[in-house]
Amino acid sequence: MPRSYIQIRKVHSSPFRLEVIWLVAVPESPEEIVWAEEGLPVACGKFKRLGQHLPISAHTLCFSHHIAYEKDGNAVVIYPKKGEIWALYKDWDIKWSSDPESHMAFKYEIVEVLSDFDKEHGILVAYMVKVEGFVSVFRRTSRLQLAECCIPSSKLFNFSHYIPSLKLTGTERADVPIGSFELDTLACFYHYGSDSDRKMCCIYRSPRGLKRDLENSIGNGPSGEDDVVEISSTSFKKRAKLSSPTGGNEAIVIHDFTLDKQNWSFQEGQIWALNIGRYGQIKKIESSSTRLHVDLLELCSDVNRPNFCGLFRASKGGRQVFQQDSLLYLVKAELNGKNRFNIHPREKEIWVLKNKEDTMLTLSDLNASDCSIVEVVKSNGDFISVLSLSRVPGYKSIFRAPEIQNSKAKKVMEIPFADSKRFFCRVPAFLLTLEQDGRLNGSWELNLAEFPGN
Repeated sequence: MPRSYIQIRKVHSSPFRLEVIWLVAVPESPEEIVWAEEGLPVACGKFKRLGQHLPISAHTLCFSHHIAYEKDGNAVVIYPKKGEIWALYKDWDIKWSSDPESHMAFKYEIVEVLSDFDKEHGILVAYMVKVEGFVSVFRRTSRLQLAECCIPSSKLFNFSHYIPSLKLTGTERADVPIGSFELDTLACFYHYGSDSDRKMCCIYRSPRGLKRDLENSIGNGPSGEDDVVEISSTSFKKRAKLSSPTGGNEAIVIHDFTLDKQNWSFQEGQIWALNIGRYGQIKKIESSSTRLHVDLLELCSDVNRPNFCGLFRASKGGRQVFQQDSLLYLVKAELNGKNRFNIHPREKEIWVLKNKEDTMLTLSDLNASDCSIVEVVKSNGDFISVLSLSRVPGYKSIFRAPEIQNSKAKKVMEIPFADSKRFFCRVPAFLLTLEQDGRLNGSWELNLAEFPGN
């Protein structure tokens, strides 16, 4: 299991080798000190650097994942972070240290971390279960008593190890639950018994042999029979196919929209689309928790119709507070007078276009015959030129403009600017280029999981 931490101090390119230094646990309570002294594993808490730089001729496969850490003087502090997937020891007890040899064949529960560490309140987690039909896809349990649980700060050694994972959007395959996770199986090592219960096991080496274990694992000499070690040694492929023992058509995750969110930068005055089907302007930012105080926008016209296109102003409903997860995408709006904003389709954006004008059509009323997915290729104030997109066979969320028969040209439609209300709402999308060996060049992957109303 990936519980052994090193810090890279220097990288040599020719030949490729690294200079690293080991991190060893610094337990604080008496029970934790005994736990560590008995050779039981420690994956979170405070760590110190051990000894001198160690040169290794490593390849990338001996690494499992990058670690987010904080500094505490000369020490390194590692805690589970919100959004991460971790394994908990099943039936864990700090008193295992009184008989460590009887507790080396560990079993685990998999959890999603719901909050960052707080010394007073600990860490909030949600238990997960395997999705039927998949080897490595997990979702939150529906059992209320296990839906959420708080791990106190005094029981951090209950955390066994971090599991590299990818959050799924539900667009990969029809049977993939939205918000489920695909886990790195080499950080799980679970198998199925005759009773169909999920079990997990590993072989663990004492921290006293960690340096030799790493050197042996990268080919610097064979280990003895008593030095057997299982290492999570794969770089998790975030673009990999979903693993399913039952076969079937497999869709591929090309672009990870959740990573885009991690790079968002918020500023006061920005306008964002919200997952409630409205636009909002940021008026205040609470940086400590990324809570956003937002003024909702409404159409300036008196027509009561759902629309993401037109002239907008701040509504009279008062300021509201949203979390980052409620935002869909940043909106490029033009200021039109005092606190008035023009929002219209722009080049290289993907929109839902109603096939006919129906001012009272709502999102729940839409079906395939009512609308088209279009790419905006030009907007000059008189016309908005668009390409109609079709789904690429074999993919659930990838679209491209079909070519005209016997020609590589594509049919462009021109929508008069006066009919811009036909543009119902924008869909977050990513333009593909070299992905899939270039076969999807010019196609768009749509973030349908964030589409208002899904």
